[in-house]
Amino acid sequence: MAMKYRDRFYAVDVTLPADPTGVLPAGTIATVSVTVQNFPFLAKRLGHAIIGPNNIVAPPAIPADYSQDGQYRIRLRSNEKNYMNIPISALAGFGGGQFSQPIDFEAPIEFAPNDTIAFDVINDIRRLAGIVIQVILEGVEPYEA
Repeated sequence: MAMKYRDRFYAVDVTLPADPTGVLPAGTIATVSVTVQNFPFLAKRLGHAIIGPNNIVAPPAIPADYSQDGQYRIRLRSNEKNYMNIPISALAGFGGGQFSQPIDFEAPIEFAPNDTIAFDVINDIRRLAGIVIQVILEGVEPYEA
């Protein structure tokens, strides 16, 4: 029987919370993880978007809402595979982060069944409140036809 592939997506919401003063400082890191299901997974693309309000402090300290500013970095890693990339800027995708463009990988990244994939999101600018960023890992998984 021939091996076929079907699309598979793993999505997580990463919450970067504000500190007790209500500010989300630059450099704040939040981590979430997802476990690969019962089939190998070949990751091809990383998608991302800020979900909900995104209030930042714009010069000269005027609150502004730049919904998809791209001022954050995303790192994915798997301890099982001893794999970790450098943090990728959300602005690395074609068209820039403001459009939430996916970031294509040069070559697929393979994850085995039950591997845990962790996503670290690093905020790069001072914001007036916490934000939620949805990160999506897009790829394929094999199945027998």
